[in-house]
Amino acid sequence: MSKRRFEPIRTARAWDALPQPKRDTHLRVLDVISAMRRNPNTSLRQAAIDWNTTPETVRRYAGPVVQRSGRRFVVSSSDRLYAPVRFYTDKGLVTIGTTDSRVRSKMGRHMNAVDRYLKTGKTDHLTEFRGQFVRAQKVAYPFITNPRTLDRLASAGEISYEDFYARAS
Repeated sequence: MSKRRFEPIRTARAWDALPQPKRDTHLRVLDVISAMRRNPNTSLRQAAIDWNTTPETVRRYAGPVVQRSGRRFVVSSSDRLYAPVRFYTDKGLVTIGTTDSRVRSKMGRHMNAVDRYLKTGKTDHLTEFRGQFVRAQKVAYPFITNPRTLDRLASAGEISYEDFYARAS
């Protein structure tokens, strides 16, 4: 008897249908994929161990994003897996569902730029995001780059660095 193949999560509807333990597993798999992209010398086994999962689970949840190349497993340069990501708006922190790893990467760089600004007062890393936005669910969300807005959000406690992905509350 063969194991039933798990279909990678690519839509908000599929995400909403998942029970919480499988959502947590999916997010750990995204963390593994991200770690392997940041450091291509990291093996699938080591990245899976680092994120408290198994290589088999990563392969099952990630589908074709993880491929064998000779004796090693490598991840594709981008993916279309669904992920709920935290994002700063002028109203505060919201969760945006994304299906593009390149958009998630850009959102992560913005969070890092905001963190750098709040710690050092330097706005140089924010300039990359001026006039840009993220589009999700047919809504455009502009990147917040105004120092006053960021200071106001930080003072109100709206900026936190618990986790990039929106996990269960």
